[in-house]
Amino acid sequence: MFEIKSEVIGNMLLLHITGDILLPTAIDFENEINSQVYAKKLPEVIIDLNHIGRMDNAALGILVTLSTLYSTQGRRLYLFHPAPHIEALIKEIGIEKFFPIFDNYEEIHNHRLYAAD
Repeated sequence: MFEIKSEVIGNMLLLHITGDILLPTAIDFENEINSQVYAKKLPEVIIDLNHIGRMDNAALGILVTLSTLYSTQGRRLYLFHPAPHIEALIKEIGIEKFFPIFDNYEEIHNHRLYAAD
């Protein structure tokens, strides 16, 4: 199971995710992210993957789907500080091109300042 907590940073919604995201919970994961994104109505969404226990291809597929969907709505999806095993899975599957990745809060802050200009 997983848990999602949200944080707003300027015009960005940062979603902190903890727990496991596997095939049986992939649809719930997608629905919960969409619920948070549409409730906040912010143009940039950042998914924090630092505290993920296990994640499979289904969950990563959801992130690719959301990235594509959000881009058609004028939103952008970013990943934040993926745990090493998640980063390895992202590279192994070859989907890193779908997501800009922030490694720390400073990068988010710098992006926010640059995007505000």
